[in-house]
Formats: sequence, C-alpha cells, structure tokens
Amino acid sequence: MSLTFGNRKKYRIILVLLLISVIIIAGFLVYRYVSGDFNDGGTAIGNEQMDGDSNMINLTDYGRASGYILAYTTDEEDYTLGQSLHLAWSEDDSVYSALNSGSGICFARRLDGDHTITEPFLFYQQNGDFGVMAVSPSRPGSLSVYLSEDLVVFDQEIVIDLGVKSMPQSPQCYYDLDQDAYVLLWSDGNKQYSQLTSDFKEVSKPVETNYKIWTYEPVKKPENAVCGNVLAVDQAEIDYIRNKLMPVENISIGSLPEDVETTIGVAPDLPRFAHAVYSDGSTAELPIVWDDNRLNINESGKYVINGEIGPRIYDNPFVESKADPCITKGTDGYYYFTASYPMYSQDDAEGYSKVTLRRAATLTELANSPEITIWRSNEQDEIFRYIWAPEIHEIDGNWYVFFTGSVSPDDVFAIRPHLLKCTEGADPMEPDSWESAGRIKPGAGDTLSFQTFSLDMTYFEAGGRHYVSWAEKTTGDSLLYIAEIDPENPIRLQSPPTVLSMPEFAWEQVRYRVNEGSAVIKHEGKVFLTFSAAGTGPEYCIGLLSADEHADLLDRNSWSKNPYPILTTADVAGEYGPGHNSFTVDEYGNDIFVYHARSEECFLGQCEYAGQDPLYDPCRHARIKNVHWAADGSPVLKMTPDQIINPEFKKVTIEVTVK
Repeated sequence: MSLTFGNRKKYRIILVLLLISVIIIAGFLVYRYVSGDFNDGGTAIGNEQMDGDSNMINLTDYGRASGYILAYTTDEEDYTLGQSLHLAWSEDDSVYSALNSGSGICFARRLDGDHTITEPFLFYQQNGDFGVMAVSPSRPGSLSVYLSEDLVVFDQEIVIDLGVKSMPQSPQCYYDLDQDAYVLLWSDGNKQYSQLTSDFKEVSKPVETNYKIWTYEPVKKPENAVCGNVLAVDQAEIDYIRNKLMPVENISIGSLPEDVETTIGVAPDLPRFAHAVYSDGSTAELPIVWDDNRLNINESGKYVINGEIGPRIYDNPFVESKADPCITKGTDGYYYFTASYPMYSQDDAEGYSKVTLRRAATLTELANSPEITIWRSNEQDEIFRYIWAPEIHEIDGNWYVFFTGSVSPDDVFAIRPHLLKCTEGADPMEPDSWESAGRIKPGAGDTLSFQTFSLDMTYFEAGGRHYVSWAEKTTGDSLLYIAEIDPENPIRLQSPPTVLSMPEFAWEQVRYRVNEGSAVIKHEGKVFLTFSAAGTGPEYCIGLLSADEHADLLDRNSWSKNPYPILTTADVAGEYGPGHNSFTVDEYGNDIFVYHARSEECFLGQCEYAGQDPLYDPCRHARIKNVHWAADGSPVLKMTPDQIINPEFKKVTIEVTVK
C-alpha cells in the first residue's frame, strides 16, 4: 500500500500511542532502542535506566525496522557546506548510500553568525515527527535543534541555551515517556550532563550524569563522512526519503501496440507518445520518433519500422561562453536566445558591453543560428557596460528585453535594471527596431527599489497579474525582491517591493552572500521561482521558492523556501557551478531548463583563462535539459538522459500492415 505524507504521519502517531499503551501495561519504560536489554551498564536518568549497549534507537514496530537513516557531516567539503546535516540510507544497517548526491539537506541559519552543524543526532519527536540535535562551534553554551515532519525538509530551527559557558559535545536527545519530556544529554569533554525540556525552549538546569557516547562506524559509509547516529524507520518513511533524495529514474514504459493497419495511400496512425513511469511514482508522456523510411504506404504489405522513445537530447554545452542564458518561445512560433555577452579576462574592453539576440524555428537550430547585436551600451542612453543577464519577454504582444547596466562608466557597483523595447509590429531581429526605455523606475512613494546595486530582473505572469523579480543589495547582502507591474507600462513598478528571499543558509554564502538570477515556471496551479546563490565559481547553485499561483504573491508568507539547493555541482557530472537559469518549452510543449555551468577543464585550471576571477572569464556555457515533474509536483532539474528513459526501453518496433 502506498502511504501519503498525512497517512505516514498518522501511522507513526498510532505506533507511538501503541507503544505508550504497552509501557503502561507492562509497567516499564522502553527507550526506543532496536536491540539490547536494560542492564547494569545503563545510566540512571531520573528514575529510569538508559541502555548502554545498543547503537539503534527506534519508535516504529518495536524494532522491526524497514530501513535505517545515518546522520553525518563531511570533512572534505568547504566547512560551511560540509558542516551541515547529510543523510545516508541502508537496508541492513551495514552498507550506507549517500542521499541527495552526498550534499547537505539541513543547514544552520546564518543571519547572526557563521553557524554550522556538527555532531548531528537524529531523534523522534513525541508526535512521531523527527528532529536533529547538533552542536554549532560558533555557539558555546547552546545546542541547536531542527524539526521536520518528513526527514527531508527541516524548516524549524531552535537554539537551546543550556545555561553554561562551555562548548557542548556528543549531544543526544530522547523523548522520555515517563517524564513526558525530552532528555538532552551532552558532555563538556570532562563531565556529562542531562537536562529536560518539553518544548526545546525552556530547559531544566544541567544535572551531572553518565551516558554512553554514540560511536558508530558502518561497514560502508559515504566518502569523507563523519558519522552521527542512526535512526530506524518504517517502510513508508524509507520510501518517501528515497523518492525525494535519490535520483528519479525511469522504471517502466506503458504497453504499446505491436501492429497497426492502414490502407494504400493513407499514413498509419502510429503512437506518438509512450507513458513512462518513474521510481518516485511520477509519470511522463515521452515522444516517440519513428524511422519510417522503409514504409511505402503506396504498396500493400507488412512493414516493420523502428522507433525511439524519449525527448530530444541537446548538445551540452549548447552555446559556449554564454552566461545567464534566456530562451523564449514567441507567439510567432520562433525561439529567441540571449545571454550575457562574454568577457575574455578582466582587461577585455568589449566584454559585457552589448545585448545580442538569436532566432530559430527550433531549439536545436538556436545553437548555431546567427547572432546579431540589437543594442550597445552608450553615453546617450546613460547606460554603460556591465550589461548582464538580458532576458527577452513578450508582454501583451510587445517584445521587451530586461537587462542590467551600469549608470556610471566602468563602475560594476553602479548597476541597475533597464529596459529595451521593440517597436510594435517590428521584426525583433532588426536592430533598428529596438530602443532604450531607460531605467526601471520605482512606484510612487517607493524609496527602496533600485537605490543601490541591483540586477537580474525577470518577468512573469501568474493568476492574471504581472510581476517582476530582481536582486538588490539593500542590506549589504544580495536579496530577492518582487513587485507588480502594469503590462502596458512595464518600465515602472506598481507596488512596493517585497523581499522574497535572503542568503540565510551556508550554501547561499560561499564566497559571497548572494541570492540572484530568479526565473519562474508554473505547473498545476503552483508557481516555482528558482534563484542562484553564492559566488559564481563551482559553489554557484540553484535554490527554489514556491507558492500557489492565485495566492498573494506580494506577501512573503505566501512563499515556501526549500532549505537546501535543488541543483549543485554534485548533481551534474562534469559541470561546475550550475546557475542563473530560465525556462522555455520544446516543440511538444514540454518544459525545458536553460542554465549555465563551467566545464571540467575550467574547474581543473586547464583552460587559458585559469586564474581569472570567475566573473571575468568566458567559461560559463549555456546548457539546456528537460524538466521532469516529480510525484509531489516539484521540478526536477538534474535528470540524465538515461534516467529520463531507461536505455532498456528506448528502442521500440511496430508492424504496419498496408492494405
């Protein structure tokens, strides 16, 4: 039986209640250990005994676990990324495989310091939900607790003041059914202490005690893992975690007809799509391309023709030396491509100086289509170089290009969003049809927008309303903003700006504290806003915000932020620093993900621009991939061609009978 998230939670709560009943009837306390008996080696906590011999805690099915989750950090990544909660899973508590491509899924919030997560300890909450307790080396005298309903999204962070000045070590947390409170255990390196709390806010005074410090090394663990503890989970939970944090893969294809019939002179009605099923329970309709060269519909007979299932796989890099790529399909049926014009070293006077445009009838043709310059930075328009991230959008039948440009000659810190407009009804590929509409203007009474370093404006429509989103350094950090516009006059904001996201987690703060490069895709009534975070080197990654399409998108509370990135260097083999993306559709209407990333030779310092600041080399190449929609309706941006369609299912045949 497949359990939904709500059913899984109810199932865990029922098991908790059953456990309490057993304890009352039996007259003793069970401390959720999968194996081991109470013995003299246990440690007194209040009036109860803690098992000192077992390595496994459990709250489900009295020890008959279906899988095991290992908490760990790493010692090889940048410490800001390595010191986060990583998870691995095992069927037998022996061989553990990394989840989420070996990247962290829970990070300390860093709004008031360089906080990290070390010594993570997973535990069950009283209601059957989950938590992790950890030490942050930047916070002596405290422990951090992160709460989760599903072991995937940890969206609550609580810092517990222990009432001491020492740095805690080796923390553990258990819910004590007898005392109806959580037992916190920790050491200062010399002595060991216990404290009680019911809400992780108010805690009792530390009491000296003794407990067995968790030490566990599985037979096989993820590379460079510094192990925390292991949590036993039920089948529904292990399935949910794997579906969310393991690669999504094609596992079957729906049945296709073995033969079709037609009459002379009439093209056969061949199946155009195949129904694909994936490991997370999601599905997709994949196109079938038939090779009908051997078919002669003007002559009766039987013909066996071959076909291939799957979307078109594009060459990557798609266009070299094109960062911040944007592809738009117009109502005229053509595809348009623009991107930041490259800079070939910091001394390149032509770099980042103009807006270029390509057009083609198909996505594939865009890669080699002619490129024209539609506008150059100039003094007359009072827009100077550092022309970044142009985006072409068709708004109410008119073509516009949003772009970033400096308002002061050769001053990268004076950049602001600007707008180009194409003459109504004119050909966008004619440079003379474009003119500068000037800087994007704040609305009446808005004294915040565009007053400082601001860039990367995008446009989208949702729920019948029109919006722009951009990045701006209003606090010293680069924050994401949103505001409403009038589609008939997109040069001016029509609402005050709202902060959507700020760089609060470690993955958003590597080298620089940055959120930028937002892009929007809609699916089944939801709005998904991707954004890029951190510096522009291999640390660059993509985060995700989501909201209901008809919610008040100007209310920050309408949006949910994924607390870990949905695409990193670890997710794309041979690519480094994936980011600053846009979205478009292919000829079938399927969603396409457009982004940039560096190639391996650049990362290894083997290209001629090695040693340049990542911002001033031309090594960020435009790339495109297919978007897959997961079973929970969220976008998956990291599937490989073999994960989209299993090679075992790719080739198909059909017999055509011409009568």
